[in-house]
Amino acid sequence: MKKKIALIFGGEGHERFISLMSARWVFEQLSDEKYEVIPVFISHRGDWYISKGPMESIPISGATPTFPIMLHGKSGLLVSGGILKIDVAIPILHGDLGEDGVIQGALTAAHIPYVGCDTLSSAVCADKGYTKAVAHSLGIKTAEWTVEYGRDGGAKERAREAAEKSFGYPMFIKPLRLGSSIGASAVSCRSGFDAAYLSASRYGGVLIERLIPHEYEIECAYLSTRTGELYSAGGVVKSHGMTYSFKEKYEGSAITAEKDVKNPYKNEVEALAKRLTSALGLSALARLDFFVGCDGEIYFNEINTLPGMTERSLYPSLTESMGLARGEFLDILIDGVCP
Repeated sequence: MKKKIALIFGGEGHERFISLMSARWVFEQLSDEKYEVIPVFISHRGDWYISKGPMESIPISGATPTFPIMLHGKSGLLVSGGILKIDVAIPILHGDLGEDGVIQGALTAAHIPYVGCDTLSSAVCADKGYTKAVAHSLGIKTAEWTVEYGRDGGAKERAREAAEKSFGYPMFIKPLRLGSSIGASAVSCRSGFDAAYLSASRYGGVLIERLIPHEYEIECAYLSTRTGELYSAGGVVKSHGMTYSFKEKYEGSAITAEKDVKNPYKNEVEALAKRLTSALGLSALARLDFFVGCDGEIYFNEINTLPGMTERSLYPSLTESMGLARGEFLDILIDGVCP
């Protein structure tokens, strides 16, 4: 019997465009001999539909409305004919309202098994301030940071004063609970602060951190298997500068992953990733990001509990360094939930 896989994508969040790209790639990797893949599209308004494929950005006429549910002891996707049982859900949703525990909570309440971290660890890791605080408590270096949650008229001034007092320029300003470089920018002096802050604050809370000069960034893939945990650290090769934009990540050729990193930092980064994984209660998969400062020190940056899975994404490439075939990690993740 083929396993019924609900591939959930789209969503209300700001990273829905990346979700659609990731879902296409995942859909292509899943064997139709082993799985019956049921594409589940969440519209930008939050409506759920069973669609014909992951390439649809808008539900077509005749798509089946649905929602995860537990009713009278039966769990699955609610459809007009009753409840469609699902063996495993794969929520390919990035950023807000997808990777932050919202969807994980809905699936947990509906008793639908799913791939990925649980509700609590997803929520904690979605907040960059919380994850930095955990790293700091473990003695793992991070760039100095400050957080502003307020949306009142004085929030920008409070944030600027706190950042200037704590560490000063240059600094990096980004949305507290968003990824993919959306709304993020470097600031070299006070004249650039207002525009950068306003760009980030459009998406809620703001994180401001000291911009530490560095030329080397290291991403570490984490994968949980039935026999243990696997880690693989790889360097990021960038075309220029210390940071890269949304456009460079997904539309350009600015970055590639070094699958076989032969540098003095690989083992240490993987050891740090293991400590963070344990402290934060991560499970299934994640990508932990670090960078090496010009001072030679390793700094923790952030965590993605559902990393991008496009053709250009780092996580699939790094899993190949674990000795896996392209996309094989998906079979491992599904088997970990429903053997």
